[in-house]
Amino acid sequence: MNNFWNKDVSLGEMEIRGRKKEIRLKARISREEFYNTRSEILDCLNNSKYRTHVFGKIYYREPVYMLHIAFNPYGLKIGRVERVERKGKRDVEIGIARAFYYDDVDILVLWECYLHKNICKSPKDKNFKTAWRGFEKFIANLFPSKVIYTPSWEPLYNEKEWIDFLESEGYSKYNELVFFKKI
Repeated sequence: MNNFWNKDVSLGEMEIRGRKKEIRLKARISREEFYNTRSEILDCLNNSKYRTHVFGKIYYREPVYMLHIAFNPYGLKIGRVERVERKGKRDVEIGIARAFYYDDVDILVLWECYLHKNICKSPKDKNFKTAWRGFEKFIANLFPSKVIYTPSWEPLYNEKEWIDFLESEGYSKYNELVFFKKI
């Protein structure tokens, strides 16, 4: 972890390209001054002065290898691998997650959680559900709120598919812009 990220947690396990991977979230949790723009999804949030912002990258770790190759300048072959050396691991980002907690009104908003299109194309996908549920659990344990609110839209998915997903996860319609779930 570096100076930007201040939390790193497991979200669960997924199958990616035929292999099981532990999926993790590296998150930046910071308190920020909130500038009232009168554009929040819940009217009561427009009077808040501060909020806690959770910004996260969903990722898995994979090994990094170095190949040591002997070149053959005189033959037809380009060369041969003499040895393979494992050089550690690297993070492979596969998604984004973001939430806001408004402590003066005790409201938790799961703003977004998605996986990149090369990993998942639909919220019906079990990998998507693993990421969503893992992030939802993470923020529910982080803040004292008893309800999670989330937007009724996600630009990456069609409207019906998104609403069906939210309802399948126990969310109910609060108004045209918002769904909620008691936790």
